[in-house]
Amino acid sequence: MLNNQREALRYQALAEASLLDTPPVREFDVLAKLAQTLLGTSMSSITLITPERQWFMARCGPLAAETPREQAFCPVVVETEAPLTVADARLDA
Repeated sequence: MLNNQREALRYQALAEASLLDTPPVREFDVLAKLAQTLLGTSMSSITLITPERQWFMARCGPLAAETPREQAFCPVVVETEAPLTVADARLDA
């Protein structure tokens, strides 16, 4: 399936799930905190990607509620379907 078709189907499923812009859910906050603890990171998040933005469904650490899609790492993973490792996000262009 072409990347843009896959992206359209992914966004349709996201919209149908009605998760965007919902209040915090404790279980997701617990998962984000667990990831932060297990990976030893200063922040972690559960992120939903729309065509325009990255929305943090749950977050631990100094993160805004959302960012423009073009400033996010997550769309790279969505677009390539490959793992992405960034050693130090502060140094990544």
